[in-house]
Order: sequence, then structure tokens, then C-alpha cells
Amino acid sequence: MQPRSAALLLLLLSVTAGCLGFDQRSDIPDPDKQLELRNDWNQTVTVGVEVIRNATNATVHRGSYEIEPNTQRAVYSTAKANPEGAEYFRFVLTARNTTVQETIRTSTCYGGPVLEIAADGTVSSHYSVC
Repeated sequence: MQPRSAALLLLLLSVTAGCLGFDQRSDIPDPDKQLELRNDWNQTVTVGVEVIRNATNATVHRGSYEIEPNTQRAVYSTAKANPEGAEYFRFVLTARNTTVQETIRTSTCYGGPVLEIAADGTVSSHYSVC
């Protein structure tokens, strides 16, 4: 490999190291991951929520929430399950006969899951990750 190519590769790896898992700071435990429900539709939506701790496959939360039109709110935090360090939790979310799942880790690298009902009534979910 030529010196210039090696330098470019080294620069690229150093810039992306945190996202590729080389940066251990990204796995610092952060127990408070909020589940947020957003409803941009013009009707009230009932959302079923089940939160499962992956390590034990135990349900740590189950609930049903009415989300008014054009509102958003946090309805659950993984901190209530007292995670031991950085743990994985699976969120099973049901709205409008659609079920979606997101698995997040209670670390600084992950954001909390978000369930969205779009203005046309479409259901989707997402979360952020570094």
C-alpha cells in the first residue's frame, strides 16, 4: 500500500472508530432510554407496548396508551427495570393493526425508541445510534 493510501485509510478509520465499535466510550451504561409515542394523525390511536429484557427474556413492562391527535409523549423508561450496566431491551409496539419491534441498548450510544403515526396514519418506528 502506498503511503498516501495508508494515511487516508488511517484517517478514515480514526474518524469512524466510534461508529465501528472501536471506541469503548460509546458503551458507557445509560439506563434511562425513554419510549416516545408520536401521533401526527387526525385521530386518537391506542398503542400497545411490551418491553422485554433480552438477557432474561422477561417482560419488564406491558401497557396500553391512548395518544391524542398531534401529540407526543414519553410513556416508559428502561430505568424502571434497573438495568445492570449496558443491556439490550426489545420494544414490541402495536398500533392500528401494525406491530413493529426495536431493540436498543442502555448505553450512551443508543437513543430511546420512537413510535410514529404519520399524518396519513402509517405506523413506523426508529431509534438513534452513534
